[in-house]
Amino acid sequence: MNLPFHLIFEYVDRVKPDYVQTAFNCFFTPTGFPKKEEETDAFPLFFEWLIFDYREQNKSKLIVEYFLKNPDKLEQSVLTQLEQVIKTYWYGGFQLCRRKKGEWLEGEHLFSGKKIIIYDHLGSVKLPLEGMIIGRVAKVDNRWYMVGSNPIYIPQTYTLRMRKIMKKNISPYSSPQDTWQLLLKHREKIPPPPVITQKEVLIKRKEIEQTYQQLTKDLVGCMAFKQLIKMIYEEDGRPPLDVWKQIKKAGLVEKLFIENFQLFNDIWNYFPHKILSNECPVVLFNKFSNKK
Repeated sequence: MNLPFHLIFEYVDRVKPDYVQTAFNCFFTPTGFPKKEEETDAFPLFFEWLIFDYREQNKSKLIVEYFLKNPDKLEQSVLTQLEQVIKTYWYGGFQLCRRKKGEWLEGEHLFSGKKIIIYDHLGSVKLPLEGMIIGRVAKVDNRWYMVGSNPIYIPQTYTLRMRKIMKKNISPYSSPQDTWQLLLKHREKIPPPPVITQKEVLIKRKEIEQTYQQLTKDLVGCMAFKQLIKMIYEEDGRPPLDVWKQIKKAGLVEKLFIENFQLFNDIWNYFPHKILSNECPVVLFNKFSNKK
């Protein structure tokens, strides 16, 4: 597939240059105009947004206007593909799942859970398998392709639990304008957290248990520490607050939980969960964060 998106920009620049300037101001005013060294990332995202997302009040998006007018007299086969793009394109973040080098990548949309095969020769060869991409996909001739600017790769992987939580929220990656703002926030590389050793985890667990025992020694009927850890281990992937509600119903004192929230946050993070292959969240987070 090789659709002439550059012709759409050339068309609008030729026919109504003021439209481009208005869109340019709209795209960059919230963040400030890009510096010279930022233009390589900023301008492709702007051009994509201009073609697919921006429109003046009560008017068609640029890609639709171009399709309907067909000012460059495109062949019918190209028009048919362009129409398919218009009807199927969507923008978002996709966690990379698997690939066939030289042909395709499989991505899971982070805010719906939908998995699609994206045909992209270069991406399937060069992108690491772990991480996520943010970009626009469209279905043409029954295959999904990346359309618009090159997708943005982010070396970040979400756990199954986090992906379940994300499905209930609205995607923060709804357009290239969101992606540009995200890039600005992450312009300076944040150093990874220090590596946590297994010895440090075991020491922390002992401190947590001692604190819990001290706080509950005079509370009649409060859940035993072993029972609490067992319920954490057997939690089934629901949002953590739902799990804590279930634990409180089983005997954890509500006042104790509210007044010592950091302690229970540490219990959740430093003790193993069956759903995490017997790992604890803090160890998994540390592994992913320190991966090169």
